Amino acid sequence: DEIFRRGFQVRTTLNKGIQDDAMATLQNQLQSISFTGVNTGTVMVVDPRDGAIRAMVGSPDFNNEEIGGQINFALTWQQPGSSIKPVVYLGALEGVGDRNLNGALDYSEYLTPASILWDVPTQYSNPSYAPVNFDGAFRGPVALRYALANSLNVPAVKAYEFIGNDKFVDTARRLGLTFLTDP
Repeated sequence: DEIFRRGFQVRTTLNKGIQDDAMATLQNQLQSISFTGVNTGTVMVVDPRDGAIRAMVGSPDFNNEEIGGQINFALTWQQPGSSIKPVVYLGALEGVGDRNLNGALDYSEYLTPASILWDVPTQYSNPSYAPVNFDGAFRGPVALRYALANSLNVPAVKAYEFIGNDKFVDTARRLGLTFLTDP
């Protein structure tokens, strides 16, 4: 109230209609996937012409402490989710170099869109980790192109294992991505 009593004007790039649609869409989407255990989310709508923020929903319910409702998740660090998979696959398609030191790039040193990745239950140790797909199903042998197109998690983890962390970080940095440990 003080802002208005003192005659200040508030100017924003937010668009009320887009903001309301963003909030309703987020709440509807969360309701439709509630069976998965997902209970929060965020929406950011940016005009690519000028970078103006047209809508920002930081959480679906500001007053819900159970989901951290007063935290604006649009402004916090989040895991990249499936958006990182193309980086992993690009590294695999480029190849990992002459691992066997024979002076040539062999089939065992890169993947192709037709390379088979095994989408089967897999257990890793140190740390203990068993990747699963979003739907909990496994599809057996799948081509890399199918795994990427269908955003399968298990083959992506196997492609990451194939290229290793150094190749992944190099590929990501060449694409302009940064990491929390970067300056």
